[in-house]
Amino acid sequence: MSTRRLRPLLVLLATTALLGGCTGTTGSSGPAATPRSAGPSGASAASAGLPAIDGPELEQRALLLLLVDRQVYEPVALGGAANGTPSLRAETALALGRIGDPRGVALLETLLGDAEPSVRRAAAFGLGLLARGEGAGGRLGVGAAIAPLLGAVVDEDRSVGLRAVEGLALAGVPLDRVITRLVEAPAAELLPRLLPSLYRFDGPGVVGWAEQALAEPALPAALRAQAVYALARTPRPEGAPALRRLVDDADPWIRALVARGLGRVGGRSDLELLTPMLDDPDAGAVIQALDAGTRLVERGVAAPPDPWRDRLVALLDERAEERVQVRAAAVDAAAAWLLDDALGQRLVALADDVTAEPWLRRRALLALAEGEDPRAEALVRRAANDPRPDVRTTAARAAGLLGLRPLLDTLRQDADAGVRRGALAVLFEADAPDAAGLAALALGDPDQSVRVAALERFVQQPTLDVDLLAEAYRAADADLEPDARLSAVDALRERAEATPTERGAAVAVLETAAEDRDWLVRRRAARALDALDREPPELGAAAGGRTVAAYREIVHRTWRPQRLELTTERGSVVLELPCRPTPLTCLSLLQLADAGFYDGLEIHRVVPGFVVQGGDPRGDGAGGPGYTLRDELGLSRYDAAGIVGIAHSGPDTAGSQFFVTLAPQPHLDAAYPIVGRVVQGLDRIETLREGDRILRARRLAD
Repeated sequence: MSTRRLRPLLVLLATTALLGGCTGTTGSSGPAATPRSAGPSGASAASAGLPAIDGPELEQRALLLLLVDRQVYEPVALGGAANGTPSLRAETALALGRIGDPRGVALLETLLGDAEPSVRRAAAFGLGLLARGEGAGGRLGVGAAIAPLLGAVVDEDRSVGLRAVEGLALAGVPLDRVITRLVEAPAAELLPRLLPSLYRFDGPGVVGWAEQALAEPALPAALRAQAVYALARTPRPEGAPALRRLVDDADPWIRALVARGLGRVGGRSDLELLTPMLDDPDAGAVIQALDAGTRLVERGVAAPPDPWRDRLVALLDERAEERVQVRAAAVDAAAAWLLDDALGQRLVALADDVTAEPWLRRRALLALAEGEDPRAEALVRRAANDPRPDVRTTAARAAGLLGLRPLLDTLRQDADAGVRRGALAVLFEADAPDAAGLAALALGDPDQSVRVAALERFVQQPTLDVDLLAEAYRAADADLEPDARLSAVDALRERAEATPTERGAAVAVLETAAEDRDWLVRRRAARALDALDREPPELGAAAGGRTVAAYREIVHRTWRPQRLELTTERGSVVLELPCRPTPLTCLSLLQLADAGFYDGLEIHRVVPGFVVQGGDPRGDGAGGPGYTLRDELGLSRYDAAGIVGIAHSGPDTAGSQFFVTLAPQPHLDAAYPIVGRVVQGLDRIETLREGDRILRARRLAD
C-alpha cells in the first residue's frame, strides 16, 4: 500500500478515536442508513447498482459527512480531505462552512488559493457562511473571514469573485468597501460580480449601481434582472423612477419585480401605471400587480380606481386551473376595495358558500374582515364553530381584525393546538393589555408550539421574571423537539439584558442550558452567554447514533441522483434530487417517503407567486419528523420556479417540511438548503391549494 493511500486511512483511525468511535446512541439527527458490518466494497456496490466509490475517497467523504452531522472541527480529517481530489477539496470547503468553526478560516484560505476554480468557488462560499457568523463560533468567525473574501473578490474566475461578494454582503460589509476592492478587477468584471448580491447590501449606493447597470445597452438579460431585483427586493423611493421605466419590459419576472417595488415605494400615479398589468399573460406579474395595488390603496397614496374594481370582480370568478393563484391573490387584494359593494357581495358569497373550496372561503373571510365589511362579523362567528381547525384559525385572525375579543378568548381555549396558537398570536400582535398574563398562562399548555409562541412573546417583550422562564425551560425537557427550550434560552438572554438585577440568575440558567442534551440548545445558550460577556463553554459534538460505517453507506446511497414522485390531488409531480451535494437531507427525504410519512399530508401553505409548502404532519406549519437536520447549504441557487428547498425555523432546525418555488427567489440563497428541482409536473404544482393532499410519495426506480 502506498504512503498516499495510507495517510487517509490513518486520518480515519485518528478521527474515529478522537470522536469516541461515533457509536453514541442518543440524540440522532435523522434516520440512519442501515450499515453493513464492514461497509460496501466496490464489488458489492456494483452488484447493488451503485457507483464504485471506495478506498480513501470513500473514507474521507464519510468522515466529512460525520463531522458536519456532529458539528465537529477536526483538523486532521479536514486537512487530509483538503489534499484529496478536486471534488473532495471542494467538498471539504463546503464542510468547513457548514461546521461553522472559526478555526476553519485558515484552511479555507488555503483552499481559496487552489489551482481548481471549483475548489476556490466552494472555499469562497464556505468563508461566506463563516462570515455570516451563524456557525458554532458565532460572531467569532466574521472578522477572520472578511480579509480572505476581500482578496477573492478579484479572483481570475468570475464565479469565485461573485461568491466572495455574496459572503461579504452576508457579513454586513459596507458596499463602498466592496466596491473599492472590485474596481481592481477588469472593468468588464465589476457588474457580473456585484449584481447577483447587490440586493443584500444597505445604503443609497444600491440604487446608483443598479441604475448604472441598467444603463448599459449590452447588459446580459440575467444581469439586468438582478439589477432590477436589487431595486425591488428592498425598494427605496429614489429607485422608483427606474422601476417605472420597466413596467412594460419583455421579461415577465422583471414586470413582476417592478410591480412589487412600486407597491412599496410608489405614489399616486403608479396604480394607474400598473393597471394594464392586471391583464398580463404572466400569472406572476398579475399576482404582484394585485399585491402592489393593495399596498398603494392601504397606504392611502391612491384611491381605488374603477378599472381595478371591474378587473377584480372578474378575477374573483377566475376558473382556469392554471390561474388558481391569481384568483387567490385577487381575493386577498379585494380587502382594500371593500367600499365597493359589488366586491363585498362577491366576497360574502364566497365566504358563505359551503360548497366552495375551503381555501377560497378562508381567504374571502379574511378579506372581508380586513376591509371591515359590516357583514363580516356574522360570518366570522359562524367560522369560529366550523369543524375544520384551519377555518377556526382563520376566524381567530379575522376576529382580531374586527376587535372581537370575547370570540378570541374562546378560540384561545380551542381543543386544537393550532387554533389556540393562532388566537394567541393575534392577541400578542395587537399587544392586548393582558398579553403578558396570557403568555404566562400559555406556558402551561400541553402543546409545544403554543408554549413557543408564548416564549417568543417574552423574547420580544422581556417582562417575565427569570424564575418563571427557568421553569418553562425545565418543563420543555420532556418535548421531543428542542423548540421550546431554544425559545426559553432566547427569552432568558433578553431578560438578562433588560433587567440587570436578574442577570446573574439568568446566566445560571443559561449555563445549565449550555449542557443541554441537544446540541442546538447548547449552541444557543453559548451564544447567549457570549452576548452577556460570559465565557462561552465548549459545545462538544452534536449527538448522533450513526457509526462510521453508516456514513459510508450514506455516501453510497446518495452518490448519484434520485427521483421522487409526489402524487397529489392535482396530479403527479417528479422531483430530481442530485443528492450528492446534500446527502443527509436527501437521504432523510427519501427515507421518509419510503416509510409513507408524506402519504395523506396536506399542502399547508401556498403563497401566490412565492412558494407551495408541505410535509408537516400537524398541518399547521409547526410539525416535523421528530429530529432535525444540519443545514447543507451549497452552491445551488433559487434561480427559477420549481426549485425544491427545505424549510426550517432557524439554522439547523430543518425536518420534513419542504417547499417548491413558484418564481425565482434569490433572497433564499445561502439560507435554505436546496435538495432538488421539479422536472415533471411544475404546472401541477402551480395549481395546488392549501388543504390539497399528497396522496403518495415514493422514490422512482432507475
